[in-house]
Amino acid sequence: MIIFAAIVSLPNLSQVVMEAGNPQMSSKTQMSKAQRLENQWGGGLDGTKSMNVVYHADKGRITNSQQKQIYAKVGKIQKSNGNNGISRITTAHTSPNGASKFISDDQSTEIVNIQVPESNAKSSSFANSIRSQFNVNDGLKTYVTGPQLINQNNNENILNVTNIVTIAAFALALLFIAIAFRSILAPILSFITMMIAYLVSLSATALMSTRLALPYSPYIPLLTTLVVILFGTVASFFLYRRFELVLRNSNDEDVDPSKVATKSLVYPFTAVAVITALAFGSLYILGFSSVRAMGSMAVVVIITLLAVMTITPMFMQLLGPTFFWPKKKTLKLVNEGFWSNLTHISLWQPIVGLVIAAAITVPLVAFYRSNVTYLPNNNLTAKSQAETGSRVLQAHFNQGKPTPVTIYIKNNQPFNNDNTISPIDEVTTKLQSQKNVSRVYSVTQPGGTEINKYYLRDQLSKTVSTLKGISNSLSGSQRTLKGANRTLKQKNIKNQTKSVNALIKQLDRINNTSQQAETNNFHTFSPLETAQSSKQAEKSKALRKNLSQLSDQLSNTSQSLNKLSNQISDAQNSGIDAQESVRQYSNQAARVRSEIASVNRTLKESKRKLTPITGYITGVKKSSAGNTFYISPQQINDTDFYQTKYNFASENQKITKLEVEFNDEPTGNTNLNNIHNMQNTVKTQLQNTNLRNATVAYTGQPIENANVQTNFDRDFMVGTLMILAIFFVGLIIVSRSILHPLWWLITYVMSALAGLQATQLIMHYTTNDGRLNWEAFIAMIVPLGIIGTFELTLLAVSYRKQNPDMLGWLHNGIHSFGKTVSYVMFATIIIMASLFFSLLHSLDFIGLAIIITIIIFNVILPLVMGGLGKLSVTLPLAQLHHLPEHKAKK
Repeated sequence: MIIFAAIVSLPNLSQVVMEAGNPQMSSKTQMSKAQRLENQWGGGLDGTKSMNVVYHADKGRITNSQQKQIYAKVGKIQKSNGNNGISRITTAHTSPNGASKFISDDQSTEIVNIQVPESNAKSSSFANSIRSQFNVNDGLKTYVTGPQLINQNNNENILNVTNIVTIAAFALALLFIAIAFRSILAPILSFITMMIAYLVSLSATALMSTRLALPYSPYIPLLTTLVVILFGTVASFFLYRRFELVLRNSNDEDVDPSKVATKSLVYPFTAVAVITALAFGSLYILGFSSVRAMGSMAVVVIITLLAVMTITPMFMQLLGPTFFWPKKKTLKLVNEGFWSNLTHISLWQPIVGLVIAAAITVPLVAFYRSNVTYLPNNNLTAKSQAETGSRVLQAHFNQGKPTPVTIYIKNNQPFNNDNTISPIDEVTTKLQSQKNVSRVYSVTQPGGTEINKYYLRDQLSKTVSTLKGISNSLSGSQRTLKGANRTLKQKNIKNQTKSVNALIKQLDRINNTSQQAETNNFHTFSPLETAQSSKQAEKSKALRKNLSQLSDQLSNTSQSLNKLSNQISDAQNSGIDAQESVRQYSNQAARVRSEIASVNRTLKESKRKLTPITGYITGVKKSSAGNTFYISPQQINDTDFYQTKYNFASENQKITKLEVEFNDEPTGNTNLNNIHNMQNTVKTQLQNTNLRNATVAYTGQPIENANVQTNFDRDFMVGTLMILAIFFVGLIIVSRSILHPLWWLITYVMSALAGLQATQLIMHYTTNDGRLNWEAFIAMIVPLGIIGTFELTLLAVSYRKQNPDMLGWLHNGIHSFGKTVSYVMFATIIIMASLFFSLLHSLDFIGLAIIITIIIFNVILPLVMGGLGKLSVTLPLAQLHHLPEHKAKK
């Protein structure tokens, strides 16, 4: 009935892991803020996540024919209008000036970016479907990858191998019971008990997550297996052993051997379960969800204890002596001389024993270096197409290409003018100069590089060319007017009038060009905010004033020339007095020459004012000020920038984003430093701009890993100390001693550190990867806690029976305990070996580390107990022996 209820109520573990298996972040974290901005993006992209379809040519570049096939596929999928679960597709063709973001430098790899709902971004089945739709068979390999997909693949991989490990662990546990008791029936009954405990525990931990909203981890099913089998096997061994002894020694038919055996072990088993449950349950008070998730192991321990202490006695009572069928003789414990010999070394020479223990552990502990990784890669195999696609991107772009950081900036004013767009370019340029940054993509630099037409150096080059043209035109005008002044004769007057009229039109064009140059370029000096630029702007206005004055003077000259020509014609036609005609002609000609001379002076003055302005602009262009970003209203509305805004700005244009790619994978202190420097750079660059009050949020795998590392470093250490503190208090209560439990616990911690370091060295030299995934590191604490608590609690119970006869216990009690603990050590090693069947790096690491830890612990513990135990007795006695002599001398 219990099994049926557990099976019926068991939720879908894959769904539980997808919904609650990843680290849960506080609403105050950057990723939560970014999620809220993503939900405001609009354009059908609210809450979507990014995935990459990766095309890769193994041999050389992607050909034109292959590219045509790629874009034919993209076009066909776009026509489905989102029916395939894709909200938007972005390619090199739809990203003007941004091709370098999508095509590798060696032209062998191309990316098609797709925006999909978050649930699809985590789905392997969706990824496989999309991969088949985008697949091009013409010599190209196609992958679909993304950080969320890789994380989910890692979680699913752990769940899949959990089934294999569970089968192997149950088989090895049953093998241990069969070997230990030479029985067939006992392991079968043990299997029934532990299977009930396993199914109930698995269902309980999953329901705690779905019904009580408690955190969950993809390692919970695996840890449930290990806790049930480790606790259940060791407890069953002691219970079976005690039951066997009661059967052999009891002749009273009224005595129920099962009750006697069970009653004698209630106290030690309860002590182990309570200490362990309190230790793991205390993790629920911490903030980091992945550490808190381990608190559910407290429930598993209690369920396993109840199963062993209720179901097993029921079988014992029912079957009696046939419980151990077909064996007929009582189990005879091996004569464990190993523990006794090590203890006797320390009892003979305590210092020698302690030196041996130190020689085994201190070198490993002293050189211990935490090698925790915050990437799931070492849990994924070549079968993961998402991981393979990620590695292709790293090989042909940069290490941070698959895991960019997205920076969202929300402003009250839309990003559709220079005042709001220019600060984005400043941030982009500054981030690109930051250490370990590979590329930064933004609305002003969609390809990760500057676009020349949006910078003063390019704009001023065109202005200088325009001003030089104005100067040359003014010089030509001077030469024309000088010639007209010298040849002011009747026959040339009409031609000279035409030349002056042509000059008027030319000056109008010059004036318009100058005015446009000031509007489009001198305007841009305002961001420079220098006194010199202000003065030059004033000079440009004075120049335009002179040009306008010059145009008026030329108009007057033209009118005078026309009047002069008309007077000559009238005189000739009317036949008036020649002397009067000559006098009028001379007066008019003098006025014309005076006007031409005035025009020449104005031209000279205009050219003089133009020369320093041209020189100043040339200097600005060559200086650092030439790198200033300025985008005009005309440029904002052109086709290229409109498409870029579509890719990098929200529907209402009040939110924009930047994408930052680092040179390294997002793990360890390097990632923390990169994130810290990036956030400081953005804050510094925006604080004196129009975006100083804008909302800024960060998201992406590097941000998540940095949050995980910060929380892990804090809560894992606090959680470990809490567990050790509870263990210590529990051992004090059981042993009624303070000093000895302290030594035992320190010995166990030293053994664990030495085991970790030894495992890192072995894994590094055998697999070239000595790192351990952070979640696996947390998970490793659970079996270490179970084994350590069981062995040390039983040791405390043994010590308490002999207390206060320390030397007697070390001589006799340790020998008896050593016989029993050898079976515990053997059971632990054989059960933890089941992790090797997973073929996962992290689980191999955990299994090897625990096995090495248990071996080291059971080697140095008798040395430490013997040495410190004897010293704790002999040193006080020696001081008491010398005390009377000291007083006599006085």
